[in-house]
Amino acid sequence: MLRSLVKSCKQVAEGLTLKVQLAPKPIVLYSFNSQKVVDQWHVFTDSFFGGKSEASLTFNQAEQAAEFSGRCTLEQQEDADIKRAGYCVAASQVRRIGDYHDLSGFSHLVYTVKGDGRAYVANVRIDSMAGTGGDVWQAPFRPRASVWSEVLIPIDSLTMTFQGQLVERKLEFQADKVISLGVSVSAAQPEDAGSSSNSSSSSSSSSSKGDKPAAGDIGSGSSSSSLGLGEESSSTVEQAEASEAKPHEMFRLLLRDIRAEGEM
Repeated sequence: MLRSLVKSCKQVAEGLTLKVQLAPKPIVLYSFNSQKVVDQWHVFTDSFFGGKSEASLTFNQAEQAAEFSGRCTLEQQEDADIKRAGYCVAASQVRRIGDYHDLSGFSHLVYTVKGDGRAYVANVRIDSMAGTGGDVWQAPFRPRASVWSEVLIPIDSLTMTFQGQLVERKLEFQADKVISLGVSVSAAQPEDAGSSSNSSSSSSSSSSKGDKPAAGDIGSGSSSSSLGLGEESSSTVEQAEASEAKPHEMFRLLLRDIRAEGEM
């Protein structure tokens, strides 16, 4: 009798127990604090196919950050065999099969950046069994100009793209199979890339540790082409300026780190 009563009480207690899912600890995916880390990334532009865009990714010693800069233009070579020009991409090296970034349980990515007023695109490449080099998921953002800020990219705001175009089919984002992260810029600037209110700024040289930014209206916008893994460009901003680039074609984004935070 007593044993039966104890068993019943135990079952009731188990039924009332709340299963609390703790948020995973934030992780730093990339911290651009040395040339060694920057060397793990590559730059790709439309020039590989006959476009005239130029870009470089270097370590900025003064800012202790990666500097993604250059000229993004719609111009093409006369004999270019290209449907669309006007994009520059910086991306991490593709990880080996099975050696993935696992974003399971995280709700958003955080890019610590110093912008120039332009809109950029966050890129996440997922391993694909189709042998296409991976599916690219993207979300545009517009960081504040000339100040360090933390830009929040909700993972559920990422949309799948193919060659820069949205994929209409509803496909699942495989958070446990991320093989590459990146950022890109397009000559055709998206109008709905969000405003500076999507980021929390800091005038200091260190990452802002204030209130987290609101998610904001981060839509699909106009995105760049798929992440490229071609030869790294040796172009610099100075070379682009010397080629009679128009002011609006120039871009410069400083990137201090990329983190994964929050819970699903």
